[in-house]
Amino acid sequence: MWCSKLNVLSFLIVLQSFVIAEDNRCQGVPDLSYIPSPNACYLYYSCINGNAYPQICPPDEWFSMQQQQCVPKDQSECDLTEPPVLPEAPAPDPSPLCDDVLNFRYVASVDSCQWYYQCIDRIAYRLSCPLFSWFDETLQRCGSLYDVECNIEASTVTTVPTPPTVDPLDICYGQPDFILIPSNTLCERYYSCYQGIAYPNKCPSGLWFNPNTNMCDDPENVECPANTKASQ
Repeated sequence: MWCSKLNVLSFLIVLQSFVIAEDNRCQGVPDLSYIPSPNACYLYYSCINGNAYPQICPPDEWFSMQQQQCVPKDQSECDLTEPPVLPEAPAPDPSPLCDDVLNFRYVASVDSCQWYYQCIDRIAYRLSCPLFSWFDETLQRCGSLYDVECNIEASTVTTVPTPPTVDPLDICYGQPDFILIPSNTLCERYYSCYQGIAYPNKCPSGLWFNPNTNMCDDPENVECPANTKASQ
């Protein structure tokens, strides 16, 4: 499990290296050194050319500012309060979506062109296609939104709440993994969340991130918090 999470995290960190950081916490910090996160003992940042790049310690380890590395918890000077342990979720109930569906087959969502479900033992597990992709139930895979027929109205797509005014790299703290959150300051920017860490992304030139569809879109279709704030 840790290896799979590490692989995902490594991919996100590599992806992040191609975008511009919106953070100044590393200003004045020696290059290639590390600083702790103010949110959790297992989170920290690597400082490269004045930019902060979020990192995560392995299980049962915390970051030590003095030793500049992750160490066993009892060897770290971090005194932040650990987040509460969430109760184990109850076993999910069988879903009508999976009635008469073969095991491990995928079924389309009735709420979003981007979402779909995998049926395992009659339980529906929700999955998401990448940006600019919709699920094709006939082909059993995600495809370009220009090639996939989907008639679900945009008004039925699940929306995310307007992001609070917080430090950009802290915006994912307490958020579910893989949720996308728009930037407070730039309409074309958004963040993908993993393990409480925000990984900044940027839409192609001329497009803004649309939190209602989780895709980059024409600005006239987007209510951008940053644009609204600037016009007030």
